[in-house]
Amino acid sequence: MCRAVEVSAPAPKTKGLTGYTVIDVYNTANIFDAFVVVGVLVLGVCYAWARSLGHVGVFCDISDLGVHLPERILFRLDLSILGGLLFYTSWGVRDITKWKVPSIESSLPDWGGTFQRISGFALVGVAACAENEISALHVTFAVLGFGGAAISQLLFAIVLRQEDTAAGSCWAKAVYYARLSTTACFLLNLLFWGLGQLDILPEPTEHICEWGMFFCIALFFFSFRLDIDKYYIATAVATGADDNEACP
Repeated sequence: MCRAVEVSAPAPKTKGLTGYTVIDVYNTANIFDAFVVVGVLVLGVCYAWARSLGHVGVFCDISDLGVHLPERILFRLDLSILGGLLFYTSWGVRDITKWKVPSIESSLPDWGGTFQRISGFALVGVAACAENEISALHVTFAVLGFGGAAISQLLFAIVLRQEDTAAGSCWAKAVYYARLSTTACFLLNLLFWGLGQLDILPEPTEHICEWGMFFCIALFFFSFRLDIDKYYIATAVATGADDNEACP
């Protein structure tokens, strides 16, 4: 049985908007929604398209969708957008984490955001360079993409563990354990993928686990969609700034 627990914690550190006039605000939820719409659904379209043309088998690497025309155009566009969103939302995920756990004084959220940006940048690199073009560069981007996401998830999970302890609500615990399960699933897929690459596990283990890692990344960061109903991005102008001031 869950019950509310009152915990005294220092107030979250905020940056005031004193001296600024807010022009407009934008709900960040749409950005996280794009993780599913763009990142997963469009990738599914790419797979179905490639399968219908006979370009890939039932079990294939994700990067195999970026080899043949015409589906590789959509694939590269999709992965580039997903990587860009992963990169861009890293600051928001970091700030949300700090806000939810105001007592945290370590740099773990900052490092989590840094590795999330590395992962996002690497996904764009995977889209830009197919394995049949420069294999070493493609593999490097793939390792950075999955590795950066793995480290980022672990760091955020460690920080958010404190929220679960402090909040004591059913909802906080459910979200935390859902994220923890996603991270554990990602790490298991990463382990089996590595064993498949070393031919310790048979085909098509590595292909299945590569897709599993991708879905875990999308699901983990999409889970922050549950925390951002009241979070907005604002465009603001410094009060008193006059772009039309006459030149001397």
